[in-house]
Amino acid sequence: MEGNELKDHVILIVDDEPETVEVTAMFLDLYGATTLKAHHGREALDKIGEKTPTVVLLDLQMPVMDGWETLKAIRASDETAYLPVVAFTANVTSGIKYKALISGFNGYIPKPMHPPTILFEIQRAMEAAAEAKSKGEVPGSRGEDGEGAPAPSGAPSPAKPSGTSSSSNDKTKAAEQTQAVKPDGKPAEKQKEGATDDAKSQEAPKRPGFLGGLFGGRKDQD
Repeated sequence: MEGNELKDHVILIVDDEPETVEVTAMFLDLYGATTLKAHHGREALDKIGEKTPTVVLLDLQMPVMDGWETLKAIRASDETAYLPVVAFTANVTSGIKYKALISGFNGYIPKPMHPPTILFEIQRAMEAAAEAKSKGEVPGSRGEDGEGAPAPSGAPSPAKPSGTSSSSNDKTKAAEQTQAVKPDGKPAEKQKEGATDDAKSQEAPKRPGFLGGLFGGRKDQD
């Protein structure tokens, strides 16, 4: 499949493996892109200075200047602060994609490359960069820890603090309801055996806990 999806786009490929650069360039050429090539961060910055690309595919681990430092230099310049940059790496360890995105990359492509993924990520990176520019917020400007920034698609949700689960909250509310005071001033649980069925029916029913809702509707045992 060939096309002109990338016509008029200039894509800079930065990788210390010449074969990866050449194969990626050949693929992008099929879709009408003009490609630039660099083998480490400093060379990439020189290329950007000569001609600003549409998108940068940036390897993370390289000699001379790695991808992380190169990205910082790109984001620090007013001329390239919003330039779409995609992490292009064989590093697929847990959390690396999330770290790349909150550090200022606009996308992430794992190696070995998968053609549809490259096209998708390039398009998404351009859209993300345009959105960031419209908001005046440089990607990664909130810090590598991501504090205060919205989590990326697919990032794990932070764990809830101990003792604040939905199940325990449900139990607490149910307990408070069963301790409600009746009109005669006596707690519901201490009413005499002669209490009418009507009065008993006023006691709030206990709701199923969170886990009960997940596993077939079992109710938590107090």
